[in-house]
Order: sequence, then structure tokens, then C-alpha cells
Amino acid sequence: MTPAPGSAGGAQGDPAPPAAVNLCARVPHLAPGDPVTLELRFSHEVGTVTRIDPLEVALARPDGTTQRARTAISLPPSSIVELAATGRFDVTLAGLYHLSLTGVAHGDSTRRFVTREVELEVMGDGRLPLVEIERRARAELSRRHPGFTPDALLVAESADGARAILFANATSLRAMLVTPAGAILPVNAVKGVLWSCEPP
Repeated sequence: MTPAPGSAGGAQGDPAPPAAVNLCARVPHLAPGDPVTLELRFSHEVGTVTRIDPLEVALARPDGTTQRARTAISLPPSSIVELAATGRFDVTLAGLYHLSLTGVAHGDSTRRFVTREVELEVMGDGRLPLVEIERRARAELSRRHPGFTPDALLVAESADGARAILFANATSLRAMLVTPAGAILPVNAVKGVLWSCEPP
């Protein structure tokens, strides 16, 4: 990719200062093979982002190797970007992983960015995979709220390690709280902030 003159990394003029970003893992403690979902929040001065090109991902694994991927994504205008790394990386080995992103964000402005590393941990404690956690949450949702049909889903980890599954449609939001072992909890049992990825 060749940047346009005067754009981030361009051949003429001073490049724009790097964008301030905050990178969060929605579920940092995983079962082997769970999907990795990230949230990338840009500072207000960046404005909305409609494309990240290039986007480079680096994942340092517990065995000392590093996996890398380079891609480009387009998205609806927003200062919040959801990224799914599922299928790009092997997260089956138990232990600590460190993930970081670099790239160029395009939209209201064109800005380079480099994130801090976020830590992921694949647990060896026999916890259920997220797909089974979601299945149990959907079954309980149907039992508690017959006729409620969600068209959006967000899975995050609460401060005490429970899985918070948020179901939404055009008029309502329902939350289910499930332990890593699969037990359904009352939503008011959550300790601390349910989910927060603050802007930088």
C-alpha cells in the first residue's frame, strides 16, 4: 500500500501524529480454542473510522513463538472497532499470550496507531468453551423471557471472571451471567464493572 502524499506515512509533509487508542480483550480468560474478540477505541480527536488499512496483528504465544497477520478491514463509521481474531491464530495452548495491533486508521482523518499489548490467558481448569456458555445462556433466556428474539449478542468477562452475555433487539436488552463452569447466576451477582473499554 502506498500512502497518499501528506497522509500518515506519506512521502511529503509531516505525518499526522499517531492516534491515541485503547485496546481491550472482551474475554481475557479463555478455554482452549475460544474465539478472541477485541475492542479498539480511538480518541475523540481521531473522529470516526471507516477503514483500517493496513492492520497488523502480533500474538506472542506461551511457547515463545509469535504469530503475525496482516489484513485490511472496512466498517461502519465509528470510533469503536470490534475485531474478531477467530481463525487467524492458534489459541489452544494453555498459558499467557500477548497481543498488539499496529495500523493506519482512515475516516475523518488518516492516522497511524500502535496499541499497548493486551494479555490473554488460555486456562487449563476445564472451563466450558464460550460456544457452550452462549448455548446455556440462550436456553435460560428463552425460559425466562419467552418470545424474546435477540438480534445482537455481546459476550464479555466481568471483573470476577463470570461470562456476561448481553442479548439485544430493537426494543430491549437482556443480560445473562454464567460462570466459566456453566452455572447460571443472577445478574445482580456480578462484582465490579460488567464491561468497560474506556476511550484513551
